[in-house]
Amino acid sequence: MSEQQHMLEIFFDQMPMGIALLDCDLRLRRFNPTLIEFVRRYSSLPTEQVRQGTSFLDLLPGNEASARAIFLRALAGETVYQEAFPLTINGRVSYWDSVSAPLYHEATLVGIVHVTTSVTERVLAEHELQKTLDRLRHHVTFEQIITTLSNSFINRPPDQIDHGIRQALQTIGTFTQADRAYIFLYSDDATSLSCIQEWCAEGIEAQIHRLQGLSTADLAWSNQQLLQRQILHIPWVDQLPPEAAVEQREFTSQGIKSLLAVPMTYQERVVGLLGFDAVRHEKTWAELDISVLHVVGEMLINALEHKRSRAALYEANRLLEQRVAERTYELEQRNQELERRRQVAEGLREILVRLNAEHALPQLLDAIVAQADQLLASDAVALYLLHEEQQTLTIQALRGDLPPEVRQVTLPSGVGTIGRVVASRQIMIVPDVRQLNIRTVEQAQAESLAAIESVLVDPARLEALKAALYRFRAVLALPLVAQDVAYGGLAFYYCEPRTFTDEEINLASLFADQAALALQNARLRDKAEQIAVMAERNRLARELHDAVTQTLFSASLIADVLPRIWERDPVVGEAKLAELRELTRGALAEMRTLLLELRPATLTESNLDELLHQLAAAFVGRSRLQITVEVEGEAEQRLPPEIQVALYRIAQEALNNVVKHASASHVVLTLTFTPGHVVLTVQDDGRGFDATTVRSHSLGLGIMRERAAKIGARLEMTSRIGMGTRIAVDVLT
Repeated sequence: MSEQQHMLEIFFDQMPMGIALLDCDLRLRRFNPTLIEFVRRYSSLPTEQVRQGTSFLDLLPGNEASARAIFLRALAGETVYQEAFPLTINGRVSYWDSVSAPLYHEATLVGIVHVTTSVTERVLAEHELQKTLDRLRHHVTFEQIITTLSNSFINRPPDQIDHGIRQALQTIGTFTQADRAYIFLYSDDATSLSCIQEWCAEGIEAQIHRLQGLSTADLAWSNQQLLQRQILHIPWVDQLPPEAAVEQREFTSQGIKSLLAVPMTYQERVVGLLGFDAVRHEKTWAELDISVLHVVGEMLINALEHKRSRAALYEANRLLEQRVAERTYELEQRNQELERRRQVAEGLREILVRLNAEHALPQLLDAIVAQADQLLASDAVALYLLHEEQQTLTIQALRGDLPPEVRQVTLPSGVGTIGRVVASRQIMIVPDVRQLNIRTVEQAQAESLAAIESVLVDPARLEALKAALYRFRAVLALPLVAQDVAYGGLAFYYCEPRTFTDEEINLASLFADQAALALQNARLRDKAEQIAVMAERNRLARELHDAVTQTLFSASLIADVLPRIWERDPVVGEAKLAELRELTRGALAEMRTLLLELRPATLTESNLDELLHQLAAAFVGRSRLQITVEVEGEAEQRLPPEIQVALYRIAQEALNNVVKHASASHVVLTLTFTPGHVVLTVQDDGRGFDATTVRSHSLGLGIMRERAAKIGARLEMTSRIGMGTRIAVDVLT
C-alpha cells in the first residue's frame, strides 16, 4: 500500500464525520468509527449491528421512508444536501447535516457515499434560543399591554374605574390565554372574600354570582398562602394535596383545571387577589408572566383604592356640601323668618298708621286683607261684614281669584263655614275639606246652599258662589270680635290641602283683631260723627234761628218807619224798600237753610248746585257778603248721597270761616263736573293767613278734612296774607 493510500485510510478512519459507503442496494460496504459512535449515541442500537452487508435503512428505524427518498435521489445521480435533517429513533430526536452523492467506477454507478455529522446540540440550542426570544417578545408585549392599561387608569374618572378594570381583565385574560379572569376583595377583618369583577372567555360560564361572602376559614389552605403574600400557582387542580381537599372540590365544581392567584396588597396589607382560571385545558404560567401579573394586581388594587378614596372624598364633599346646604337653608329659613317677621311688623305698623290716620274704612279693610293675603300666602282672602239688624254677612274686602259676583252674595249668620264661625265666635280650621266625613260635608253644604238660596234672588251669583266653594280644599276662618261685639269674619282659602301652623293661626288672629279694631273704630267714629253732626246741626239751627230772628226784627223796624220815610223822601224810602226786600229774601233763604238742617234728607233730594245757590243766598242775607256761585259741566248730574252731603257741609263750613275770620267782600263758589270727577272750590278775597302757622284742625279745617277723607276726596287749602284763601276739594264719582 502506497503512502498516499495509507494517508487516505487514516483520514477515513479519523474523520469526525460519519462516512458510509453504500452499494446500490443501500447496504454498508465500508464505514468509519465515527459512524459507529453516532449510531451508539443517538439510536441506542447495538454497535454490532453496524457491519458490512447491513442495510443502512435498518440503522434508521422509523425513518426508512424519508432516508430512502434521499438515497434514491443520489442513485439517480444527484448530490443531495440536507441541513438539520430530523431523525426520531426510539423517541429520541436528533438533527443532522449530510451529503449523499453517487459513487462511480469507470463511469459505472457502483453505490453511494454518505457523509453526515450531528448538529443536534446546535439545533436544540437554536430552538431554546428561539423559545427564549419568543418568551422575551411575549414578556415585552405583555409589559407594553400593562403599561398601556396602567396609563389608561391615570386620568380615568372614578365612575369609569370599574369599566376600565373589566377591560383590563379581558385584555390580560385574552393575552395569557386564560378562560376566566377575576378580582376578589377581602373583608376588613379578612374573614370573608367576594368576587367584585369577572371576565369569561366565550363559552365559559360566569361564577361571580356564587362567589360572594365566601368564608376564608372554609378555604383555609389557599387563603392562608394568599394572606401571607404568597402566589398560588396550581397547574393541575387534580393533583392538589390532601389538605387542599376543600379547594379541590370548589375548583372542580367551577370546571377549573389550572389556576393562578396573585395577592393584591395595599399599604402593606393583603386586601384581595387577582386570579386566572384555565377551564378548557391545563395551563402553566411562566415566571415572567407571574411577575407581571403581580404588578397588574398592584395596579388594579391601586385603581380600586383610588376609586374608593375618591368615592370617600366625594362622599365627604357631598356630606360637607349637604351640611353647608342645610346650614345655608337654615340661614335662609332664618332670614326668611326674619324677613317674614319684619314684613309682619311692617304690615301691622302700616295698619296701625292707617288706623291712627283715620283712613276711610273700605281702604283700611282692603289694606288689612292685602297684608294678610301676602303674609299668609293664601289663594283667596275674604273679609265678611256682619249686619246686625238683618243678621247677614256680605264681603267687604276681597283678595284672590274669586268671581267678582261673590262680593254681592249675602250669607246668613250661623250657616256655612264663615257664618258658623261668626255665630260661635270660634276659629274654624279645615286642613282638607275632602278628608272630612263625606256625608257630613254634603249635608253641611246642602244646608248652607239651601239657606243661601232662600236669601238670594239672582241665580247667577249663587252659581258663582257654588263654584268658589267647591274649588278650595283648605279653609282658615276667624271671627272679628272686639270687646265682646261680633263685627264679621275673616276667611283664608287655599286650593290645596295644608296644615296650619300655630304661627300662621296666630298671625291670622292678629289680622282678625286689627280688622275688628278697624270696624270698632269706624263704628265709634260714625257715632261720634253723628253726635258731632247733631251738635253742628243744632248750632247751625240756633245760629240760623238767631239770624232769622234778627233779620225779621230788622225788617219789622224798617217796615214800621218806611211810610213816614217815604212821605218825607221817596228816594230814601225806595232805598229802604230795597233793603226791606233784601232782608225778606235773606230771611227766606235762612228759613230754607234752617229747614235743611232740621230735615237732612232734603240735602240728597236736590241737586248740589241748587243747594249751593240756596246756601249762598242765606249767607248773603245774613252777612251782606257778595257770593257768586259758578257751575261748570253737567249741573244736572246726580252725585252719590254721601259725596253730595260732604261737599255741601264743606262749602258751608268754608263760608262760615269766611264770614267769621276772612273780612272778605266777595266769595266765589265754583262747582266743576268732569267725567269721573267733581271739584268744589271756595275762593275769597279776604285778608288770608300764613298756612304754616295755623294748626291743621284750626278754623274748621279738621272737620273739612275729615269729611273729605270719608268720601276719599283730596282737599287742598292755599292762603297768603292779604291775598285771600282758596279751598279745593277733588273727589272721584
